[in-house]
Amino acid sequence: MESSKRRSYTAKQREAVVSDVHASGVIAASKKHDVPQSCVSRWASAAGVRREVGEQSAVAVPPLSDVPSPSEPARWDDNVSATLAAIPTAKRTLRSRVAKVYTSSQKAVVLEAAAKDGVTAAAKEHGISRFSIYDWQRRLTKAAAGHGRQGRASHFPR
Repeated sequence: MESSKRRSYTAKQREAVVSDVHASGVIAASKKHDVPQSCVSRWASAAGVRREVGEQSAVAVPPLSDVPSPSEPARWDDNVSATLAAIPTAKRTLRSRVAKVYTSSQKAVVLEAAAKDGVTAAAKEHGISRFSIYDWQRRLTKAAAGHGRQGRASHFPR
């Protein structure tokens, strides 16, 4: 296998690419100049250039040298406040779930409810995903047929 040569770019080439980022974005500039997106993104970030969105002008990101270290008191000037105000905040709409381990008796209760009312109703009632219930049903069927996991503790009482 041939080893690929590492590409290097002159300062003039980098400036040309970064100037296109402002108007067309990282991906388009990357394709136009045949430069990897990761390089273009890194160069634009270092230069403080962002794509212009709609009628808003691009927001210049303050260089890291301007950001105070945790030991220094925070210095807020108008530029930093304006930059922070212009950055959109992410809103998480989905409820995050944390993995939970269920005992055999808890699984049995859920499986009984699924057999009686249906999987979707049981999932909503107990706050468990339908896919977990389907997985438990499949494992229970295999265990009843004698094809369950060997050498491990049973997940369901006999």
